[in-house]
Amino acid sequence: EYQVMKTVPNTGLAVTADLGNMKNIHYTRKKEVGDRLAQIALARDYGEKGLVYKGPEAQQANVENGKGIVTFEPSASGLASGGPSLKGFELGYRAPAGDSLLFVPAEARIEGNKVIVWNDQVKDPVEIRYAWLLVGEANLSDAAGLPAFPFRMNIAGKNLALHMPVYANSENSRYPASNVTHGRITRQSKWMSGDVQPPHVLEIELRKAGNSHRVNV
Repeated sequence: EYQVMKTVPNTGLAVTADLGNMKNIHYTRKKEVGDRLAQIALARDYGEKGLVYKGPEAQQANVENGKGIVTFEPSASGLASGGPSLKGFELGYRAPAGDSLLFVPAEARIEGNKVIVWNDQVKDPVEIRYAWLLVGEANLSDAAGLPAFPFRMNIAGKNLALHMPVYANSENSRYPASNVTHGRITRQSKWMSGDVQPPHVLEIELRKAGNSHRVNV
């Protein structure tokens, strides 16, 4: 739904996770749902000025000293917490076998238009998600009370293909792939296609690695 809003013209999305019952998909607070949808139309289609019509949207995620840093789009009313502590964030890290990600709840705090996310047991996070599994606890909003959009985001600079199973059909038999241990990619992995006819196919198993939006080969 979020991707539809971002890619299809003239569409909007109201976040309503704070209005429902996690055990019942039928909203009892229907007026508030309608009000939020109406705000989108009034601000975007009818030109009403100064109307805050959407909550915070995450732009990117980075890591510094083992802590995740989520930067949000500039908000008309800033970031706010719906309680004494910020909840709903999780950090993802590689499983010991290297073929999947494990997620654990994380602590979080607001710093300007950023949220700092950490768990003392996670030293090398590769992904951050919010209002995903812990949607019932999520309480990040703007100062106007509109909840933040749920997200699952790769941390910038983290190479999700690293150590993933790989197959290359265009590998030159005279020059086998180097620095590929047990069929897995390392930072020094190389392939030489030589005189092999196209197509050159490089398959990297990412299904268990996380929510991947781009692969550079």
